[in-house]
Amino acid sequence: MRHRRVELGTVVAERKYDWQRGRNAGTLTVRIGAPQRDSRPGFDWVCPVQFLGAPRGFGLMTAVRPIYGVDQLQALTLALRFVEITLGHVAPALNLTVGLE
Repeated sequence: MRHRRVELGTVVAERKYDWQRGRNAGTLTVRIGAPQRDSRPGFDWVCPVQFLGAPRGFGLMTAVRPIYGVDQLQALTLALRFVEITLGHVAPALNLTVGLE
């Protein structure tokens, strides 16, 4: 499914995870933008999500992904759930740990 392009905007939450897969290692950054009104008629709110630094082959595109809701809270709640489910699928293969700065 192709998604409409949306800007990340103001980042309201960010977390960095260290990953390791075989001899490769890196940092996966998850960013969630502030919920914003969708500019298209008939749509309500969108909460942007972005994954940066994942290795190829995990489907974590660096493009900002729009997560829709009927209001700000639902868009944000669904965005958090989307991140949780997505990381749940890739965490075992990447040996994710929370990176502390």
